[in-house]
Amino acid sequence: MVFLDDIASYLQTSGIGTVGVDLFTVKLPESVDAAVLLQERAGMAPDQMTTIERPGFRVLCRNADTDAGALAAYNKAYAIKKLLHRAVGITLGTTLYHRIDATGNPTFNGQDPRGRPIYEVSFIATKEEE
Repeated sequence: MVFLDDIASYLQTSGIGTVGVDLFTVKLPESVDAAVLLQERAGMAPDQMTTIERPGFRVLCRNADTDAGALAAYNKAYAIKKLLHRAVGITLGTTLYHRIDATGNPTFNGQDPRGRPIYEVSFIATKEEE
């Protein structure tokens, strides 16, 4: 999951959130309404001839159980999509990311047990091995 830490650090540097406060890579704490979670997902097979990997990840954005909270969660997911989609040739940590692509626009993922809305946007990263 080192690559998720790289992405989280990049999001923090870009003003999306603060790692460990409202930006997480393991799980969303119940106590934080407005939060972003990065999770590893199935990507694509590593390239057979090079050191290129293509991991997948998704970003979940949650906010308060209100209309304004739902809009804020969507807007955060969309801002992250705009930031990461088509990112080319960036070094995060010690790893070169050749490209990051969103697989679509943010979509409603449902509500958590406390009724807080969650929006999701998924990505594929093309990067060098760690």
